[in-house]
Amino acid sequence: AGASDGNQITAGSYSEGARDVRSIFGTKAFNHAKPVSLIRELVRQSTGPGDIVLDFFAGSATTAQAVMALNVEDGMDRRFIMVSTTEASKEAPTRNLCCDVTAERIRRLNASTDPKYNGLVAGFAYLRTERIPIEHLDLTLSPATAWTSLEALHGLRMTPYDPDLPWNSHE
Repeated sequence: AGASDGNQITAGSYSEGARDVRSIFGTKAFNHAKPVSLIRELVRQSTGPGDIVLDFFAGSATTAQAVMALNVEDGMDRRFIMVSTTEASKEAPTRNLCCDVTAERIRRLNASTDPKYNGLVAGFAYLRTERIPIEHLDLTLSPATAWTSLEALHGLRMTPYDPDLPWNSHE
């Protein structure tokens, strides 16, 4: 699986994707995961050194794992941006796919000691967005959100807000 022959790609199936997720989470954490071998081959054919791969429907973060694996294989230092939604609904208001599956898969790969994931490490930050109507800005903005907003507004590196300090400074 994962071989390329000109205009053809031979890769795994959804069952391979399901096995990948199960081996990382120890359970079926996601339905219909794409196989890493397929995404790895697509990324291999379409990227070069230092490229950023954007997956706007990241789901179980298969694309992140594929990019991490390719970087180990060929040293091209690709980066990735994974975007996903919470998938919260009236029936499941606390469901957060992005936090519980997408980001968690990357965290687990970064921390794994399993030899099959050897070297799969990527710099990683989990960022959450929320819509705040401008007329509510002064009523709903917590100090931590204000800190992050100011850093983003001024193009600064994101740093954690520490509520125990009398003031936070960006150095």
